[in-house]
Amino acid sequence: MSTSRDQLQQAIERRGIAYSIDLQTDLGVSQATVSRLLKTAGNRLYRLGKGRNTRYSLIHPLFSRQPLYRITPSGTPERLTEIAPLIDDRYAVQPHQTVWLAGLEGTGLFDSLPYFLDDLRPQGFLGRQIARQLGVPWPTDPRRWNPAQVFTYLMQHGADLPGDLVLGDPALDAALQPPSITAVDDYPGLAEQVLSGPVPGSSAGGEQPKFTAFGEAGHVIVKFSPRGKGAEAARWRDILIAEHHAGQILQETGIATATSRLYERNGRIFLEVVRFDRQGESGRSAMLSLAAIDAEFCGQGRDWTTTLQQLARMKRVEQADVQTARYAQQFGQWIGNTDMHLGNLSFQPRTTHFSLRPLYDMAPMRWAPVRGELPRDTDPPPPVRDSQNEPVWYDSGKLAVEYWQRLTDETRLSPAFRRIASQQRKRINSRLA
Repeated sequence: MSTSRDQLQQAIERRGIAYSIDLQTDLGVSQATVSRLLKTAGNRLYRLGKGRNTRYSLIHPLFSRQPLYRITPSGTPERLTEIAPLIDDRYAVQPHQTVWLAGLEGTGLFDSLPYFLDDLRPQGFLGRQIARQLGVPWPTDPRRWNPAQVFTYLMQHGADLPGDLVLGDPALDAALQPPSITAVDDYPGLAEQVLSGPVPGSSAGGEQPKFTAFGEAGHVIVKFSPRGKGAEAARWRDILIAEHHAGQILQETGIATATSRLYERNGRIFLEVVRFDRQGESGRSAMLSLAAIDAEFCGQGRDWTTTLQQLARMKRVEQADVQTARYAQQFGQWIGNTDMHLGNLSFQPRTTHFSLRPLYDMAPMRWAPVRGELPRDTDPPPPVRDSQNEPVWYDSGKLAVEYWQRLTDETRLSPAFRRIASQQRKRINSRLA
């Protein structure tokens, strides 16, 4: 009895990925027979590698190959590569010389969703809002979405994601539509909408309530405080004002940070942060989180500096960026920023390495409300001091003193938080003496 194409596909399905010799053994046929079957295997067959290293898999039955585009800073769409969703939740990227597209092994084969796509799943506050709107069968927490669900979301709803990547033609068509213009006076209405209705804008990450918009300042992410004069609302106002000042003072030292502005409307304060992954009306630029880069290339899963030091040893980042991140991390520790996880630092992929993007989300989160209650005014531990980081430790501490002095003088802050600022300035000064 002759071997059929269906039997060939079944043999590949059992293995997930197979060499020709594997198929010869499993089917009990010659190399010539396997070659003949492969030539007639149809569009589901996917070849990996070349020559003797060629392996075979099958396209996932629910998907087809999808083009991956980037939108340039001038707004021009460019085809980067092709993504093939394979059986067993593997994904293959069309052979490419660019390191970040090919992955750690350089083969373009990923055992799950490629890290640069997984980084685009909805996240944080807005991510959960989006998941609830999608409904069944989407889990309400996007962190629980499987690779196929994330891939489907990106194809169907991925027109306005962080960075410059767009997956598939329908998403690209939507991405090329001009943005609607939003005025600052529209912010209160958008805040109400994001809390109770459809999510405006893209799926920007982070736990604080926010939305995205396009207006006079360009493309922005807008965070906002609760309405009213209660203790929790007042403290969130304080945190947003403090975040604005942290970005400003770091900018003044020569460190690139996202530009921000503060507005007060309808009992809320709005922190408008200009998106550095958008250029003009329709242009975009790339960004990937350190969390995604670490997951693919490093696996440290620790703090900014430790992770970047390992990536620098692998020649994936430059030493200057390690030093900038070290300084920012130490400053963040001085000011009580307890939210400096790997997802809060972003990089631009280059041909062979990753370059640090502007800093953002630098705020004294130690004093942010937790489940409606204000934390006690505790003294945050200072960054660890050792012989290798002594100058950074001292310089970042002096900058923190200046930062807390600015907050002490900031009249928009609550009296309670200005007292905290004054206490922190004195405490850090005494440690630096």
